[in-house]
Amino acid sequence: MIVVSYSAPFLFRIPEGQGFEVTLLFLMVLSSVLVQEFRSNFTNTFYASNRLDVINGLNILVTLLQVVFIVAFFTVASPMLGLVGLAYLLASLITLVATVVVSRRLSPGLKVSARDIDRTRLWHLGGMSWWVVVNQVGALLYLYIDLIVVNIFFGPVIGGRYAVVLAWGTVLRGIAGNLAGIIGPMILIAYARGKSDQVIQISKSAVKMMGITLALPIGLILGFSPQILTLWVGPDYASLSPLMWVLVIHLIINLAVLPLFTINIAYNKVKIPGIVTVLMGTGNLVLAVALAALTPLGYLGVALAGLVMLTSKNALFTPWYATKVMEIPSHTFTRSILFGAISVAGIAAAALVTGYYFPVTSIVRLVACSGIITVLYLLVIWFRGFSPFERGLITSYLPRALSREDQCP
Repeated sequence: MIVVSYSAPFLFRIPEGQGFEVTLLFLMVLSSVLVQEFRSNFTNTFYASNRLDVINGLNILVTLLQVVFIVAFFTVASPMLGLVGLAYLLASLITLVATVVVSRRLSPGLKVSARDIDRTRLWHLGGMSWWVVVNQVGALLYLYIDLIVVNIFFGPVIGGRYAVVLAWGTVLRGIAGNLAGIIGPMILIAYARGKSDQVIQISKSAVKMMGITLALPIGLILGFSPQILTLWVGPDYASLSPLMWVLVIHLIINLAVLPLFTINIAYNKVKIPGIVTVLMGTGNLVLAVALAALTPLGYLGVALAGLVMLTSKNALFTPWYATKVMEIPSHTFTRSILFGAISVAGIAAAALVTGYYFPVTSIVRLVACSGIITVLYLLVIWFRGFSPFERGLITSYLPRALSREDQCP
């Protein structure tokens, strides 16, 4: 953390005189990440108690606190990058305290003590954890290296414009991560019970449901991309619509396969995925630099590198390796992945046609047009897209007052 924070002003092209502020920003944001990682230990209680609502409530709390502190600091003092980092750190610390308090109330008999460490298990846990870390390093080369490359090659102004569009991908990844976090424990439970057939069924349905669910926001963002950029940050940014397409369209595949990563963890097969992710992530970095330096594509080439490399991995290797681990036919998840791709094509086309015949010139019109498409889409997929098992899987997560299902099928 200290090395990265100190090196940040030298690694990135930043305005003159902002070096110290950038160092503070990195140091405090990375510290807040460390606090969040420590906090995650106590969220195991919520999973064990099936209180996913508490987990999501605390995640919302940390985000709200970040916004509140940033607004408060900028109001009282002048806007500074260091204050943004301080806001993140304070929000993380407050949420840590709240998490510990709620965890103790849900499990009053649980005591955390260093004396209770079973050192005989460290080697086993460390073996899996090491390869998970390797996988995460590779993921970083996919998810965040493009903004660094754009900043280095094209400067902070272009980097800022790139970051505006990249934010939508970050939001979609957050949504997908929450959905996968809900489905993942079900796969682990089925595996722990020795029900391999149920692992396959849940995994196939999870990939299909992820794709169908994410197709809605992805399709709307693509179809209304010029209007969204104009209404959000101004007409000067409408020209970034092609970049929006490149950064967002591939997420329908790359996010739909997230539940399959749980299979690797359940079967303790994380070494090969970790190696492949690092190699492909390195390839993404090399390709991004090459396209930025050697072609006239500019920052669009950097985005294309991520599209090609990440989709190659998750459309081909990830589903294939999951089937290899479970020793099932290699095409098992192909149809599930295609559902999302077809859905996003239909929604994007509907949004494009709607925007052409009904000009979206205000947020009200954007919400109205999106709402109509959403209602029609939800009706179609509920009755035609989901199987009875998948409908039962969805309703099992609803509050009992809204669902006749007491438990997951």
